[in-house]
Amino acid sequence: MPLVAEVDGARVVSIDLDDDAWDALRLRSRGGALRFPACASAAYLRTSRRGLRHFAHAPGAGGCGAHGDESAAHMQAKALIIAAARAAGWQAEPEVPGPGYQADVLTTSPTGVRLNFEVQLAREEDTDYRTRSLRRTADGCRVLWLTRYPLPPRGDWEPDPLAVPDPRAPQARLVETEGQQFSVLLDRMCSLEEAVTDLLSGRIVLRAQISGERVLRVVLARRACWSCSARISLWRVVGEHTVGACGRWADADAVRLVEHAHAETKREQAQDIRAAVAARIKDLRWPAMAGLSSRASEEAGKTYMAFSCWQCGRVQGDHYLSQVWVEAAYNPDQPEVLVSRGASAVEVPHWCRPPEGATPCRSLPSPAPPSSRTDEDGIR
Repeated sequence: MPLVAEVDGARVVSIDLDDDAWDALRLRSRGGALRFPACASAAYLRTSRRGLRHFAHAPGAGGCGAHGDESAAHMQAKALIIAAARAAGWQAEPEVPGPGYQADVLTTSPTGVRLNFEVQLAREEDTDYRTRSLRRTADGCRVLWLTRYPLPPRGDWEPDPLAVPDPRAPQARLVETEGQQFSVLLDRMCSLEEAVTDLLSGRIVLRAQISGERVLRVVLARRACWSCSARISLWRVVGEHTVGACGRWADADAVRLVEHAHAETKREQAQDIRAAVAARIKDLRWPAMAGLSSRASEEAGKTYMAFSCWQCGRVQGDHYLSQVWVEAAYNPDQPEVLVSRGASAVEVPHWCRPPEGATPCRSLPSPAPPSSRTDEDGIR
């Protein structure tokens, strides 16, 4: 059910015509002047049950490979996208041909940025969105696939394309509601019109990284010294994550969180962490902080970092303290302190919707070659 035909070589979009223009076109079509641009077949005027104007092949003419088999829902989705894009100040045209593809809806910003909205309502298990997207990006267009049946990950190594959008071929779930209206799942569920408006206005953008403040989460605990029974305040770094401008967060580096018994260094020894812990312990009126220093093991022939009692100086070994941290992990009221480590970025593609007046996550310098990075402006 195409929305585009031609009269004497001039492009005509059905949803752009008012009643008078539609009636005039009907008269001209009877003489065979109305044709489909892709197949040159005669085009006929039709109106759907819900009042959407479109074109059709002659009754009994059979299918046309140039147009595919679009449903009424597909046609309605394209019309809604066009209306929302134009209301946002962008140009929007349906069924625009490109090299090796035809855009369902091509939108163009006042500055010339082009974005294809592609509606995929049929289930196609073997659809290669990356290859199909490459044809569009090679033509200078960005693309968003609005899919009723997003492809699942093809292996354990691939993330869910909805939870972690692929910047090379971003997908968003399209859900048909009552009356041929649609909802779209980006960072949240919203109407199709709202999704288009937010994307084109920059309220939501696709970012390859979560960038913002890197924060260490440090848990505090108390324990009696095994030797003199003095109460000791202890601390442990249990998490490190980056919080983006949009509020999304991600583990900054999971490898750094791996702890080893009798390690030669501990992150807890950092001066900024010690200072933050000391201030928090003072507020809580807890016992004095444990010592944390390097010790020598004659048996192992190496040094290791260990806590010690502030009163008697005896080492509080990692195995002795392991139960402390197990109990702390299951206590939601366990005191903690957050320590900022400055700006950071983690490679996590996401739909970024910052608060009003804030800027979205930015891509910080990366060691990856430029060809493997995504556009700083995301899908917008």
